[in-house]
Amino acid sequence: MLDVLLSELDRHDSARFPCVYQKGMILFMENDPCTTLGVVLSGAVKMSHYRHDGSERVHAVIRAGAVFGDFLIFSSTPYYPGHLTALEESVILHVPRERIETMMAQSASFRHQYLRHVSEKALELNDRQKLLGTHTLEERLLFWLAGEQRRLNTTTIPHNGQETLAGILHVQRPSLSRTLNQLRRQGKITYDRHHIIILEPI
Repeated sequence: MLDVLLSELDRHDSARFPCVYQKGMILFMENDPCTTLGVVLSGAVKMSHYRHDGSERVHAVIRAGAVFGDFLIFSSTPYYPGHLTALEESVILHVPRERIETMMAQSASFRHQYLRHVSEKALELNDRQKLLGTHTLEERLLFWLAGEQRRLNTTTIPHNGQETLAGILHVQRPSLSRTLNQLRRQGKITYDRHHIIILEPI
């Protein structure tokens, strides 16, 4: 959808004023209203919230080429369910809702791409529910790796560190580290600081 979106912005002579966020900067706070579609041009951001005990739960990591606010912007309750924080220096383009509405009305191509994007994201949310329904951490990690392998079409799966990955999987980091080591000893994966490499079919 990104190419079509940027093409439509250019066609309508919409001025682009991307914002640069340094690592750790908060783009939006939980319960802030969502009035724009966010486009990650470079870098990565995470959506997360903090539990009562102070632990962080990561809902999603949004990387370059992806968007956020796509579900919320047309919702009857368009409020962010968590904080949006830059994981590294990130360049974000914010497209107002009014501009999105105009492009959907004037461009069948953009309208179809947007609807397809939302449909595919709904399927991803369904997979997330399946992820949380796994019984063991090993099953959960392998399920996540298989999904990322299909999505990225590669056996080298990037991530933003074990702390962030533990949040995505809703587990504690020490438990994740033990499971990664166990799978490496079994010859199923190998890994470094920011990648997990799948060695056997999942």
